[in-house]
Amino acid sequence: MEFSVDDELTWIPYDELNPPLFPGDAAIRVRIQADPVNQVPAGRVAMISFVDNVYMYVGINDVSNTFEPTYISSAMEFGR
Repeated sequence: MEFSVDDELTWIPYDELNPPLFPGDAAIRVRIQADPVNQVPAGRVAMISFVDNVYMYVGINDVSNTFEPTYISSAMEFGR
């Protein structure tokens, strides 16, 4: 596997013993490395986005068991 941090201009082999760090917001492209010996082309590119840590706070009103809208953000949404 290899990844690119510069819009696919250069590809860096993934090192399992020394994994890369992507601080802050980053859009990384990942693919399976080509194997020229066996004439296998590089795999399809997948884009992966990293973002800063999101600090979440959920306030619950114990009387009515409802979420306080003041403390809800889109960072808490999830899909199926």
